[in-house]
Amino acid sequence: LKTKIPQSGTVRCPMNFEKIPFDSHTCNLTFASPVYDEALVVYTLASNPAVYNSTEENGEWRIGTFNATQSSRVVLLSGRNLTYSSVDVFFEIERRPFYFVTEGLIPTLLFWFISYVGFFISWTSSSARAAIHMSAILILVNHFRRVYSNLPVISYRTWLGQYIVAHLAVTSLHMISFAGAWYSNEKIQQYKKTALREFANAIT
Repeated sequence: LKTKIPQSGTVRCPMNFEKIPFDSHTCNLTFASPVYDEALVVYTLASNPAVYNSTEENGEWRIGTFNATQSSRVVLLSGRNLTYSSVDVFFEIERRPFYFVTEGLIPTLLFWFISYVGFFISWTSSSARAAIHMSAILILVNHFRRVYSNLPVISYRTWLGQYIVAHLAVTSLHMISFAGAWYSNEKIQQYKKTALREFANAIT
């Protein structure tokens, strides 16, 4: 007797998000009867090799590698070796990175570039340059929080987090370098004025 019993369930697979948004995760599942041995129940594959033919689409994930094999397991139970039929399923899920690329990576690069453009503003508009650098820093901080609000709580470093933090650090260096250059320029101008004043006093 052969029968097909449609079933649905929820399984949990270990996931590592270090490479987000370009991460992929593997799942290994085993289907077997905990009660009936191979003499009563035998699992078979509808096709060999197995094919994943679900029509359901997911906007965040896609199925990558998929494989299923039929196997048997020998279990010692009540002094007897019983053989149980089983099916081992292996599949890989890959994240569709479009959302995080358009909402995370590209805006981060754009905010950094806006800060970089501030270096081309004249020294006579120092307040404008400072405003651009500081605005970019504040925007990146809020952007970092917004991107991570769409993720589960992760207690280790991720590629996405390092990418945004690196741009934030470089943008902060823009502000620091501008402040240092502005301070040095002000001191030089003061020394020039003092030197000219002393020179004028000396010749009179």
